[in-house]
Amino acid sequence: MTTKKVILQTIRKHCLECVCGSPMEVELCTSENCELYPYRFGKDPQPNLRRSKIMAGNNTD
Repeated sequence: MTTKKVILQTIRKHCLECVCGSPMEVELCTSENCELYPYRFGKDPQPNLRRSKIMAGNNTD
């Protein structure tokens, strides 16, 4: 099973490859139209958003 951590690490690796391995260039990236842009640091930019939506959906009884 693929975990969220593995997915975020894979995105980070992709971003590093995109800028020839420079972490500083990942930070300076200006490709905001890239779907991976918010995840380029290998972290979920809104870690609790999905959990909140799931929990809200379960409380509709």
